[in-house]
Amino acid sequence: MLEQKVNLGPFLTNAFGDTYLYAVNRDAFDKVGSEALFRSHYGKTLERKDSFVVVLGTDSGVLPQYLKKVGEPEGTRFLFVELPEVLERLKEQFSLEEFSSRMNFTTYDKWLETAKAYHFQNFVFSNRLQLVPSVGAQDRNLDGYNDLVKFVQSDFDKICWEMEAGLGNELFVLRQIENLAENRHCVDCLKGQFPGKTAVMLGGGPSLDEALPWIQANRDNVVIFAVSRIARRLLQVGISPHVVVSIDPFPLSFDISKEMLLMWENTLFVNMYHVSPLLLGQWRGRSLFMGKLLPWESPLNGGEIKTVGPTVTNVALGLAIEMGFGQLLLAGVDLCFSKSGHTHAQGSNESDAGPQLGRGQFWVETNGGWQAETTADFSLAIQQIESLAHLAQSKGCQFTSLSSGAAKMEGVSYQSLHQVQLESPREPLARLFLSQLPTDDAANRVAHYQQCLEELDRALKNFRDIRKLAGEALEANDGLFGRRGKAPNFKYKKKMDKIEKRLDKDFSDFSVLVKKFGIRDFLKIVRPEKNKDWTDEEIEQTGQIYYQAYRDSAGRLIELIEDGRDRLLARLEEEKETPDFNLLFSQWEKDHQPGRYQVWMDHHAGSAPQGPDVQAKMEELEQQFQQIMAEQETQHKKRARDYTDLGPVRSKVASLFRRGDRALLAQLVDSLAALESEEGQALCLLGKGCLAELDGEVDRAIEAYQRLMDQPPGPILEDALRRVLSLSLNHNESQDALLALQCLAGLSPVYLPQYADMLRLSGDHNTALDVYADYLELVPNDLTVMLKLGRFYKELNSEEGARLMFGAVLEKDPQNRAAKALLEEVDSAADLKI
Repeated sequence: MLEQKVNLGPFLTNAFGDTYLYAVNRDAFDKVGSEALFRSHYGKTLERKDSFVVVLGTDSGVLPQYLKKVGEPEGTRFLFVELPEVLERLKEQFSLEEFSSRMNFTTYDKWLETAKAYHFQNFVFSNRLQLVPSVGAQDRNLDGYNDLVKFVQSDFDKICWEMEAGLGNELFVLRQIENLAENRHCVDCLKGQFPGKTAVMLGGGPSLDEALPWIQANRDNVVIFAVSRIARRLLQVGISPHVVVSIDPFPLSFDISKEMLLMWENTLFVNMYHVSPLLLGQWRGRSLFMGKLLPWESPLNGGEIKTVGPTVTNVALGLAIEMGFGQLLLAGVDLCFSKSGHTHAQGSNESDAGPQLGRGQFWVETNGGWQAETTADFSLAIQQIESLAHLAQSKGCQFTSLSSGAAKMEGVSYQSLHQVQLESPREPLARLFLSQLPTDDAANRVAHYQQCLEELDRALKNFRDIRKLAGEALEANDGLFGRRGKAPNFKYKKKMDKIEKRLDKDFSDFSVLVKKFGIRDFLKIVRPEKNKDWTDEEIEQTGQIYYQAYRDSAGRLIELIEDGRDRLLARLEEEKETPDFNLLFSQWEKDHQPGRYQVWMDHHAGSAPQGPDVQAKMEELEQQFQQIMAEQETQHKKRARDYTDLGPVRSKVASLFRRGDRALLAQLVDSLAALESEEGQALCLLGKGCLAELDGEVDRAIEAYQRLMDQPPGPILEDALRRVLSLSLNHNESQDALLALQCLAGLSPVYLPQYADMLRLSGDHNTALDVYADYLELVPNDLTVMLKLGRFYKELNSEEGARLMFGAVLEKDPQNRAAKALLEEVDSAADLKI
């Protein structure tokens, strides 16, 4: 599709002075102008300093010209990835070299190569890499943008995930320290403890609802793993999984998964070490963690089970393999959209928001044999599960999907629910689980907190020493180059070398963490021009940046460790029968964990809070917690609604129609028919018209399109008129074609030449001449239409008009052979008359 050649038409200029290709942007800029549209559409997105922004499309060149005018943010590079045919046309308007060296242009097939040349990977580590669609790429008026967005997004997501997973980031370390108190027992205690048994993995896909009755009936025969995001749905149907798994470090994870806090009595929480502390810190039941306890080498880290993302389902499946299960059943692990366009099961914010008909990027085959849409992150998860399935087979474990609507995956067999046969275990699996869990009493907790405090004290000393050495190195760097009134002195170079050796040798483990934690600042020393000789000023500046990064990163880690110490001290206070409640309340409020009071109550069963003030504060925390749990209008819910935007659906209808894919188009039309919005119903009619065309039912197609004629001016009306025009021309209905073109010309001047052609063929010569003239007044540089009008004048024996047009062409293009030849013909005919 990316190679498809299309007629982009001429550049048009609107009342705001925006010059654009109508095929790319249509009327996007005509209401408020491009500058106002960009400001409202992008907000602050394009204003971040020291970033790398990959922009999909250029909006006919209008977007880079806008950035050139307002000024690029300091240290930020823009890489525009454009369709080859559009990029070629941009050269008619400006030279790509006229932009700054930090604004670059490339095509889809070269985008990754170009991005790597500018070290875009460095911006991944510093969370300064962005992927932003242009307005045209988002609207997808050109079919090529469907593929461009799809493939670049896929490459982008995969690279970012792989690089972040390889290095980790600051947020992971932050959560690791925040979760120290609760990460008491490692999940490796369950390794190999369930040989030959069956587990079922409950994901959040739409097919989960079909499996829930079967899950309820077989709870005692299988070990149930559930991702935390489906807790709300499981509570609705009364299912408590044996294991709930969560990994995400972001606050948004709490919005999605907070209902899991209500299933603590019968469920084990298995969390990644960097899980959101809003979940882990308020969890009242038993928990085991995955990963390392501390971000530096320590005997407390113990063993660990290595699992691979990017999704929580992948991590949970990897865990189940290590636990020794012989069979893993997958329910709700769809990794694709349902036929109705839903991405998640009932009870989720995504399901409540409605189908995501415009968000799909790829098509995959399902177990049931039909095609379903999926996204780039789901696609990556599919690949990872396929790798896990092969690993499982090598360990005697078989993956089996229970959903016909799930993506078909290599190494994953399919069985319908009624085909699954299970053996009843000799003892209840819940009891077996409990027998594997380590003791977790007050003495155990206190010992853990004290051990962690000792480790934090050790780390504090190291980080303080590192910060001191970095400060000495900064002074030496100044001395080396003669700052602060001193002459340059090479002895400082020896001192700096000695400091660097100490950092590498005496603090090797901690200095590596300092660099990882402050990677964004350390990357500032990276130079794009590697072969360029260094000046003394650049060497001095690099040394300064390097040791400032060392000092500042160590400083931030010191603050983090000190906060961690405070939290551990508060946890020790929690274990007392008569604690300092003011200290506890202060820590719980600082951590935004009002539900922590319930944990204290559980640990001190039978003990009532002492004093009316303490009791009142406990009641206040209870109210806060209940309010948080009842809150439905969360950030995640708002984001889920954004995903239901129908903007890209019109382009999808057109794409499926051009491909002749009747099955997928019919599926999309059925999904649109269920929507109540005016836009959804209009798109449904457009899709029905296209379906009728594919079925060869012209009258039914025309009827569907005609029902759209009362639509306000816009892309849907325009597409309907274009289809009416095509059908009318194909069936020699010239009057209908003329009427359609008249309406299209009223929407955009780009249709005026075709309207004039039709008028000419219908014999309305005078009106045709007027329409040609109107068009050339708006688009005076369209030589093709000027030649066409000249020929028309010649046919009408209007020598003066023909000469005027051919002469105008030659003024703009003196070497135009067609104009020269036609002008000679006019002159020759005139000579013959004489």
